[in-house]
Amino acid sequence: MENTQAPQEEIKLGPVCKFFKKYTLDGEVLIEQNQETGEYREYPLKTEDLLPLPPAFKVSHASEMALFHSLLVTIKKDRPKREIPATRLEYRKAGADPRIVNQLVTLGLLEEDIIPLLKPDGTNPGSRACIYYTPQGRAYIRAKIDPNYALTEYR
Repeated sequence: MENTQAPQEEIKLGPVCKFFKKYTLDGEVLIEQNQETGEYREYPLKTEDLLPLPPAFKVSHASEMALFHSLLVTIKKDRPKREIPATRLEYRKAGADPRIVNQLVTLGLLEEDIIPLLKPDGTNPGSRACIYYTPQGRAYIRAKIDPNYALTEYR
């Protein structure tokens, strides 16, 4: 039996894109690179509604979140052009309890990651352990501390 169908036209699905994470003081943003044009598009921080807090969330966690938010506000005021999140060392020097910070990471309000620092020439002088909000962490701050914090229309 022969194939009598005409060959189908090739369907072009659009430009191929790569996605990257970019770290900011307030969390991760998504960067899209169009492979054909080489152009970059940065998406804003995602705005999510606060889900119910887990039963393990206690007053100590709330005060730790307030401390972290205070640290971020101070960093933004002192160094407005800073691009990397707060380091674990900065947070500990501000008085953070490492055990509670680990619990906040487990509860999904904070994220901890090793972030490479890059110089303008592209070399990496080293990496730092940094802490930043998850979308739920930002939602918590908006609900409990600052209603306008990192509010975008992007969901």
